[in-house]
Amino acid sequence: VATSLRHVGALLSVRLGLKQCNDFGFFQRIDGIETLRFLPGRVKVVELCSRWQQLREATGLQASLHWRRRFAHRDEVLIASDPVHAALTFHQALEQHLQRPILWSEEEQLVRIAAAILCVRFDCATSRMRDKDFLENLLPESALRELTHKKLDSLRDMILEEVKKLRLKVGPTQPSLRRMGETFLLLQESCLFGSYHW
Repeated sequence: VATSLRHVGALLSVRLGLKQCNDFGFFQRIDGIETLRFLPGRVKVVELCSRWQQLREATGLQASLHWRRRFAHRDEVLIASDPVHAALTFHQALEQHLQRPILWSEEEQLVRIAAAILCVRFDCATSRMRDKDFLENLLPESALRELTHKKLDSLRDMILEEVKKLRLKVGPTQPSLRRMGETFLLLQESCLFGSYHW
């Protein structure tokens, strides 16, 4: 009997200690194509590998498998009783935020989110803020491509000021889940939260 993606997902959930695995599924990414494609759980791994081999031979493109949340909802909270679920959900939301297009009308929100990310991922350590490439850990790629050096310096200063305000809420003295939860709430307020394609 050929193994299905559903079975692989169940095994992965057990291995990771994930309690609520139904929120997750497998997605296919093909080199050069930005959008992920959801794969039904009934798909057999051997069939998928065969299709990928055909794709590689015909086009030279590689495909890969990603296990992600199927949907992220604006009104959900991170599940304290399932820390693996909470961490995976948070990191996926963070990754999607850093890849999304931006609207400059949301500059204030981008600064607040960037400050929260700095607190959660880097324990509010601001020493690397002047490093040339450090802002790519905090702001969406599209924002960094469009900014002048002067504007980047201004944003750095705004982020540093916001870190001072957020330190008590999401600083290193707070439990990890609380820090992720507060940052997740900020991410949920962004205009494209939960979108796979824009």
